[in-house]
Amino acid sequence: MVSYRLVSGDPSRIPSQEIRQGQTFIIGRNRQCKIKNLKCSRHYCTVQVSSDDRKLLVQYMKEPNKSQLFSSNQTIEGPGFMYRVKIVDSQPSKDDDFEWIDHESKKIIVGNYLGGIKSSSLIAAFDFDLTLVTTKSDKSFPINCDDWKLLDNRLPKQLSNLYQINYQIVIISNQMGISTGKVSTEDVKRRFENVIRFLNVPCLVLISSQDDHYRKPRYGLWTFLVEKTDQPIDYNQSFYVGDAAGRKKSPLHKGDHSSGDLLFAVNVGLKFMVPEKFILWAQSQEKTVPDMSSKLLQSVKCFRPQEQSYDDHLLYDVANDRKITDLTTILPSTVHCIIFVGLPASGKSSFYRQHLHSLDYKHVSNDLLGSEKKCVSISSKAFDEGKNVVIDNTNITKANRAKWLEFCRTKKVLPLIFHFKIPLEHSLHNNLYRKFTTTSQSTVSKVVIYAANKKSEPPSPDECNNRLYEINFRPQFSDDQNRKLYYSYLNEK
Repeated sequence: MVSYRLVSGDPSRIPSQEIRQGQTFIIGRNRQCKIKNLKCSRHYCTVQVSSDDRKLLVQYMKEPNKSQLFSSNQTIEGPGFMYRVKIVDSQPSKDDDFEWIDHESKKIIVGNYLGGIKSSSLIAAFDFDLTLVTTKSDKSFPINCDDWKLLDNRLPKQLSNLYQINYQIVIISNQMGISTGKVSTEDVKRRFENVIRFLNVPCLVLISSQDDHYRKPRYGLWTFLVEKTDQPIDYNQSFYVGDAAGRKKSPLHKGDHSSGDLLFAVNVGLKFMVPEKFILWAQSQEKTVPDMSSKLLQSVKCFRPQEQSYDDHLLYDVANDRKITDLTTILPSTVHCIIFVGLPASGKSSFYRQHLHSLDYKHVSNDLLGSEKKCVSISSKAFDEGKNVVIDNTNITKANRAKWLEFCRTKKVLPLIFHFKIPLEHSLHNNLYRKFTTTSQSTVSKVVIYAANKKSEPPSPDECNNRLYEINFRPQFSDDQNRKLYYSYLNEK
């Protein structure tokens, strides 16, 4: 039996369609076509296989007497849609069954197999490597696009069963090797094609190629998917399966390379399973979808932004064991120098802008001035002019602080230490948040943060005559979108 495929010109928004002999397909602004252009009516035209099986017959609803015949490789166009006609006989040809489209941002890659997107509130989402497949070579990374084998031979049948009960199958994968040059985009696509054709289940593929807000555990790819879905998602029955769950090494498990898949599922509100759990559940045909996220999350060491308690005090007076809400009550009336202490991305510069800039403090930063010598020179001039100074550097070692404390004594000004006391994981989180928002602050390599944390020496009150204050970190947001981003998991480890 002859069949034709209408290959969409924009498969990320409008799915391709298949038409078999004897069927009548309606192109229009309807649920199946997903055309959104208001100039396209709900029943724009009908498409049928012609009587001689060699062409498609198209009849237009507004012009009943108008009809056209389309051959293979011709295009059917209308308001908001374009389809290329392909004859596929009884089986889809390998040229037509897989469609790729580069997202306009060039940061994600979208693939459709056999139409991909279906109208369903049920999402069965999967990671790719070490979830659906592993390498035949037993290498950590594939050596070529043919270096794969199924993680479990039951997967094709299990995915097909899910599709048959109206689940949309989605593969969500990080492939940062593309942006680092370790692998080409074409090789990644070819490997996905080889695997998915073998699975032979219609699915949508979403690939993140860079370290940006689309990379798991960040929720950018999920947001992209939700925007393409025409039904509210059933989060009670939808789920995500991935191997990166933060599990420690044990006699039965070699340990996970990250927690990215688990944290991604938590970020987007999906139930989560590791691959071996999914395979057992799918085999059992139980209807209730299990969720491993709460139990697994307990053992993951990471910054938990939604669990932080931010009370109203601004800083804590260490020597006198009291919380301070009004900054001006602890600032000396004489010329003084505030020495910031804290890891990169611990909130130092933000604190200056929010609380000290308006008080006319001279801001001195090695990041801005480029050398300690310039910092000393600018500070000295400010003191001579009777101005107060903020030293906005990390000053994480006692030796670093001793230089500035001695300088203050030489200039006969009072030193205060403001300690931005947040843990390493919080600093790493803040650094990533900066990266994904339109903040004026620059980010640093996580290697720099790890190195700073390793040599960090917390300040003590006796370093500055009991004028030591711990800053209470309180994030502020310009909009709800930034707030949502901050209170999600950003770091995959």
